[in-house]
Amino acid sequence: EVFGNYDLISFIIEVDRVLFRIGRFKIQDLVTNEAVIDSTINIAREIALEGREGKSIGTLFVIGDYEELKPYLRQLVLNPFYGYPPDLTNITNQELKETIKNFAQLDGAFIINLDGTIISAGTYINTPKDALRDAKIYPGWGTRHLAAVGITTITNSIAVLVSSSGGVVKVFKKGKLILKIKPS
Repeated sequence: EVFGNYDLISFIIEVDRVLFRIGRFKIQDLVTNEAVIDSTINIAREIALEGREGKSIGTLFVIGDYEELKPYLRQLVLNPFYGYPPDLTNITNQELKETIKNFAQLDGAFIINLDGTIISAGTYINTPKDALRDAKIYPGWGTRHLAAVGITTITNSIAVLVSSSGGVVKVFKKGKLILKIKPS
């Protein structure tokens, strides 16, 4: 019965590839809790597949030490995660999944601390122009991609991006695209 479910098998194989690739780039050295990476990528895949209200949407998740990220961040809207206890705003909290998907429609990024606490949504990332000087930028990349490249270049962070055109999930580290997932 399980073997008849090709989607499940291909998903498992895909996740294995993702984890292998993540291991090669030592993302787990940055994030102490593997569940933080897992949850972020899984939510990004769901957003890429489902979109919102019949439309594809793009969003960006940045995982890193908040104190290191803070100089490059500016809140675009009132922060929907401000003032809640960390256990209620953790990316691994399954009860938050629909809330995260709804806030993914906001301009700006989700900022996630190393322990998985979502610090903010709707956050503008302002990186110095020289952060992109040596970056490999591909045709079709917009401001969300540039923000992912810039912030991961100048901080020890990773970025998980859902592209609004095509619904592809991309993972960036040290200013480089290290993983591309086409959800199916």
